[in-house]
Formats: sequence, C-alpha cells, structure tokens
Amino acid sequence: MIVDGIRLGLALIGFLIVGGMLVYSIRLLVVTRGGILSQGWRYIALGTISLSIGIALSAINSAIPVTIVAVYTSIGFMNLGGILFVIGLRSELGVWSPRRLKDQPNEPIFVYSSQTKQGKKE
Repeated sequence: MIVDGIRLGLALIGFLIVGGMLVYSIRLLVVTRGGILSQGWRYIALGTISLSIGIALSAINSAIPVTIVAVYTSIGFMNLGGILFVIGLRSELGVWSPRRLKDQPNEPIFVYSSQTKQGKKE
C-alpha cells in the first residue's frame, strides 16, 4: 500500500516537471519568429514537447499499467523528441560556426514575436 502511494507520488511529481517543460517549450515556440537562432530553437522546443508527451505517457503507464500500445507510443514520442532536439542542437552549432558568422555579419540574431522580421518594432 505504501509502495503504491510512493509510485503515485513520483508519477505526480513527474507530471509537474513535464508540465513545466511543456509550458516553457510552447512559450518559446510562440516567442521565436525569425533571425538566425530561431530555427534551431524551434526544433529544440518541438523536441522538448515531444519528449514531454512521451514522458507523460510513460508516467501514466508506470502509475496505472496500460496496454503495450501506450508503451510503444511513449517510446515513439521520446525518440522523435530526441531526434528533433539533436537536429536543433546541430542547427545551433551551425549558427555559431566562425565561417557562418563571417559570411552573414548583419543578419539579426533573434527576433521576438513583437518585432517584424527586419528587427524593427511594429
């Protein structure tokens, strides 16, 4: 009985952490609109959303055993999230390479959603 309470408590803590990851990833997607850094950060945010969904499904499965389809679905979301995360990191690495910085010195680095693509406020 105590073990079930501990398992449920850990699943609840996991949901809270994953919920925070999900909220901040969605906020990051809303904020990024243009610039050199936005593409990589969009991939990272999408990967984090996918990872969050996979971890949440896994936490549900650990608290309340569900079907094998739920297990494979959570594994699929986590793998997709990991792939998107790596693509985003690779994109960020390409942005910060010295060769790219020399080729495009005047391109805006990051444009928030309250700005236009030219970097000026509306």
